Amino acid sequence: MKRALMALALTLCVSAQANAATIFGGGNARCSALINADAFHVNNGNMQWFIGFITASAIFGEDIAKSKGGTAQIVRSLEEHDENSLVMMASNECRLHPNQYLYEVAQTWIVRLSRP
Repeated sequence: MKRALMALALTLCVSAQANAATIFGGGNARCSALINADAFHVNNGNMQWFIGFITASAIFGEDIAKSKGGTAQIVRSLEEHDENSLVMMASNECRLHPNQYLYEVAQTWIVRLSRP
């Protein structure tokens, strides 16, 4: 447990520049590294980052939609998923694109989940 917390803390300290935004935490991991580490488990720190990023995007999208009198599609789409299916989505996308970073995989899924 102590080792896992230390690994998570180290991961959270790393940042990378991408798309004019600084990405903190597990989103900086390359898919190839996640594949090699067999990291696609709900309790893995990188996957917790991925799940949190998707969740935060849904909350933000819902706030914007409510301000316009609607409901965000991503919220409706997420009702069909749980943490395990989100991790499976990340795993599948990473295996298709091993050179991508996890934040790029998250961005891809946010777009897909936002479509009607």
